[in-house]
Amino acid sequence: MLCRNKLPYSFVETESFHVLMSETCPKYEIPGRKFFANTLVPDMYEESKAKVSKILNSTEEMCITSDLRTSAGNMDYISGKVP
Repeated sequence: MLCRNKLPYSFVETESFHVLMSETCPKYEIPGRKFFANTLVPDMYEESKAKVSKILNSTEEMCITSDLRTSAGNMDYISGKVP
């Protein structure tokens, strides 16, 4: 949710988020922003980096196309295609 919606890590400490989580999943203990900043997001980054590296290392050719527009949801896109 944080990454997809480009929210700051401090969002998990807001009252509105705590209300939402207490209604949807009352037994869940919400980690603090430092957990996301120091553990979860770096781990997700390293996992994604490893997957991309594996793909890049296993191909001989690659075509990368970039698009300069942004979607209505404010998402930027870059796509790649392996022939």
